[in-house]
Amino acid sequence: MPIAEEISEATLARARSQGDAGEAWLRQLPLRYAELCARWQLTPGPAVVGGSASFVRRVTRRDGSAAVLRISLPDPSFAQRLATLRAADGHGYVRVLEADTDALLLESLGESLAVTTTDIDRVVRVASSLLTEAWLAPEATGLGIPEQDGAVVGLLALIETELGRITVPVPVDLVEHAKALLAERQRAWDPTKSVVVHGDPHADNILAAPPRPGAVGGYVLIDPDGFVADPAYDLGVLLRGWSDHLVAADDPAAEIDRWCAIAAEHTGVDPEAIQQWAFIERVTTGLHLLGLGLHDLGRSFLAPAAAVRP
Repeated sequence: MPIAEEISEATLARARSQGDAGEAWLRQLPLRYAELCARWQLTPGPAVVGGSASFVRRVTRRDGSAAVLRISLPDPSFAQRLATLRAADGHGYVRVLEADTDALLLESLGESLAVTTTDIDRVVRVASSLLTEAWLAPEATGLGIPEQDGAVVGLLALIETELGRITVPVPVDLVEHAKALLAERQRAWDPTKSVVVHGDPHADNILAAPPRPGAVGGYVLIDPDGFVADPAYDLGVLLRGWSDHLVAADDPAAEIDRWCAIAAEHTGVDPEAIQQWAFIERVTTGLHLLGLGLHDLGRSFLAPAAAVRP
């Protein structure tokens, strides 16, 4: 099968959205793939389903061990992602076996936590415990400690950008409350407690790992963003999901309270900060999706927001 037919639809769409750079990546991918297989002595295996920013394929190494080859789309943050994985050295994260400027050879992993369980409380427990293993001191990856929380700055900018391009009504009161909470999180910013966060630790980015040091509860994280922020930010990202569950719940606020308590118990992070970040992430993710024209998905994130407003 031609490589072009093995690229996920999401990756293909993202490549084409990058214009000339993305089209060049698509043209050069077969040659690049062959080059990496030859250099690292890999036998090609099946393509991996999913992913939105890289070509991913299972391979076999010269010694017969299984691995996964990822060739990234043009991405200015690739070097920082790699630095995060290397600094972690398998603690909380997938192990890097080989690396180049745009490609990673990674240990072979199993199914995601999203596939193996529907128990939300269990997902929160596993993810929270895993994050405490994965969080790094900023100096470990060569990052300095910023004067402001990078997540706060980025999300305030995102809100303004998305409000400028959204063509459907938005819940102004929820947006204003999210902005107020961002201001509160900035006031609470303590650089001495900052860490290199994963940035997107949802259950699809938590995969089963073989028994080894650094694999917490049999799982590790993949695909870190790797920037400096409040550790509560990662937990807020984790808890922004499960909208359908919250909408159907008799007491959505009690559900969020319980998840925040579980996350706090396993990390030592302030549950109020976690809850604030979860609300901020729910609203900003909804706005971003509305801005992309994904109106139904965007509204699904916003639907329970009023009921879980901290």
